[in-house]
Amino acid sequence: FVGHSGGPHTSIGVRRTGLEPRSREGPPAPIETVMGSRLTPPLPADGRSARVAVVIPCFNEGREVVEAWCSLADEEPHEAVIVDDGSDDPETRSVLEILRRSGAQVIRRENGGLAAARGTGVAATRAPYVLPLDGDDILAPGSLARLADALDANEQSVAAWGDLRVFGSIDRVDPKGTRIDPWLLTHVHDLHSELMIRREALAAVGGWHDVVFEDWDLTLALAGRGWKGTHVPGTQVYYRVDQGGLLARAPYERGLDQLRSRHADLFLGRRGL
Repeated sequence: FVGHSGGPHTSIGVRRTGLEPRSREGPPAPIETVMGSRLTPPLPADGRSARVAVVIPCFNEGREVVEAWCSLADEEPHEAVIVDDGSDDPETRSVLEILRRSGAQVIRRENGGLAAARGTGVAATRAPYVLPLDGDDILAPGSLARLADALDANEQSVAAWGDLRVFGSIDRVDPKGTRIDPWLLTHVHDLHSELMIRREALAAVGGWHDVVFEDWDLTLALAGRGWKGTHVPGTQVYYRVDQGGLLARAPYERGLDQLRSRHADLFLGRRGL
């Protein structure tokens, strides 16, 4: 799946659907419950003591971003920032103001798309590990500690990731790749958008770029440098999808052309990988 919290200036992605009530093991309760009783900010931490900075881009996703934010409440101490990518929906702007008053760090910027919004969030934080969380996704309990522990334990890994639980019009577990495989990545993106990545590695490849497939592009950049990653078994993210927004062929082909151009050495050399 390819998708994200984008606005008018955005890459193409799937359209997301509403949440269903759940137990602790599934996606969280609807916004009515969240706004009434679960508006709890993450544990306070600054970048000098937190291991992880969570960056949540948002464009007109007021109902969903509350749930994304609240999924961080029981995680280890961390930095967290919501980047409002120029939302123009009154409900979203109202919800973001409520979140700000509750203790959330909310940064508003002109609409510039997912890559730019994430970059704004990264620049506002300082923790050594960065985890992007799309504004309509949900972090699975304990994920920050599990992924950060994996990076702590393996200095050769620049990124760590788990599996996805897809929900909405589809309900299934989506296992992800177990390594950063240069050959496989020139054929399919077998990882996902919410990798936890070392800040210095993210900076070295220039962060996310304004292309159709920002996350695939980033992973190819890591692969092109010969860097390694660590897969952590188990659900990391609840990923919301709707069958109604499958990728159109023209943007998909344009996205592949961008990847082939930006990572030509990998694509030209994949027979030898």
